Amino acid sequence: SAATITADLLLIGLFADSSSPTPGTAVVDSATGGAIQRVLSLGDFRGQANETAFLYPERGSIARIGLVGLGPEAALTPAALQNALAAATRRAAAIGRQRLAAVVVESAALGDFGRALGYAAVAGPFDPGKSKPGEEPVQTIVVPGVAAGEAEALWAAVAEGVVIGRAVNDARHLVYLPPNVLTPTALAEAAQKLAAECGLSSDVWDGDRLQAEGMTAFLAVARGS
Repeated sequence: SAATITADLLLIGLFADSSSPTPGTAVVDSATGGAIQRVLSLGDFRGQANETAFLYPERGSIARIGLVGLGPEAALTPAALQNALAAATRRAAAIGRQRLAAVVVESAALGDFGRALGYAAVAGPFDPGKSKPGEEPVQTIVVPGVAAGEAEALWAAVAEGVVIGRAVNDARHLVYLPPNVLTPTALAEAAQKLAAECGLSSDVWDGDRLQAEGMTAFLAVARGS
């Protein structure tokens, strides 16, 4: 049950203009003394896309509840779900959240939810100016209330989302590097390293090949770097 788990942060997605917790999150609301309902009743959280609100229950084993705005239910897409969950983990970057939990968004496909959660766990907290490649503060992901027959598919999707998130983080790290560090040679070496790690072949073109292909604009930028 979501109400009895132990977590540094429990994510709960709510659609726009929700007036009460969903059936799947009502048990958490009850266990925390109606904290979610109070925020909704006061209008402090409207469920707009990527909106977040953090609650700190006075009882139970959940340190923080992160309400995540999903926007209008009819407009929910896998990308929107991914961005919303990542917005919450990004905001939580400065707090301890090694054990991340999330309540399944009932109207989303389980695979879409799993990929979004895996992505958000690693890509949301990543700061290209501060984080180091491979640095992942979230160590454990928990999804309560999943039927035994659906668990394998869910965790496969979470794993896929983690891989996507790591790839995005690697790209962010490279983009953030200054041009005197990420020279064309350094970028080529990074591409070769990635290809080798993934079991792929790679072909790096030198200046003569680029000139022969007529890529003069590219060469001009490279010389400026």
